[in-house]
Amino acid sequence: MSVIIAGRFDIVNKKLVSVTDESLDAIIKEYDYSKDNNENKDLKFYHMLDIGGNMITSISLNSISKYFLHITELYLINNEFKEIPEEINNLVNLKKLYFSKNKLTKISNIDKLEKLEVIDFRANRITNLSGIENNLNLMSISISNNLVSNIDDIPKLLKLQSLFLFSSHIPNLESFLNILSTRCPNIEKLLIDSSTMINDSNKSTYKDLVKQALPKIKLLDYTKM
Repeated sequence: MSVIIAGRFDIVNKKLVSVTDESLDAIIKEYDYSKDNNENKDLKFYHMLDIGGNMITSISLNSISKYFLHITELYLINNEFKEIPEEINNLVNLKKLYFSKNKLTKISNIDKLEKLEVIDFRANRITNLSGIENNLNLMSISISNNLVSNIDDIPKLLKLQSLFLFSSHIPNLESFLNILSTRCPNIEKLLIDSSTMINDSNKSTYKDLVKQALPKIKLLDYTKM
């Protein structure tokens, strides 16, 4: 049984394999609104939609947006997505998008989500950071435990404060820091531990290099700076 969280419409662990207009309509009709103290059954009562822990591979166009266009947070953690559905781009009010523990190979279909502040794509199969060129309000990117080998495509994100790239496949620390220092100079939290760019030749000095490149850094690999 899911923990009750204020403002969350809970469709967790329902063994769904897809999300359609019809399936959502049935869920909405049968939903237990009393547990949320939502006697009027008003969907605008919810700012967060959680469809995690299912087996979903697809979301139909105009399904979620038909009922939940207003939501600011969407959780699709622990499903079977191989790509981000087009429908996600319709949810233009999203500020937080969670897609960890899927099978994504790239970031796509979020270019219209200009309000996005947080994206979480941990534990997928993503190889680079292309696809976020229009998401200039991002404050936090979590993309640890993927197959990221470069950040060449990361845009200028002046609001970015947190970047989590644990266990990445980026080969060169210096070029990585050069890109961050010019495009994301305001980073305060950085996680790059267990990445190929940290090796015997720089393990003792890499924290100093990070501090030089990112003078606003406050937390590096869980260590206060």
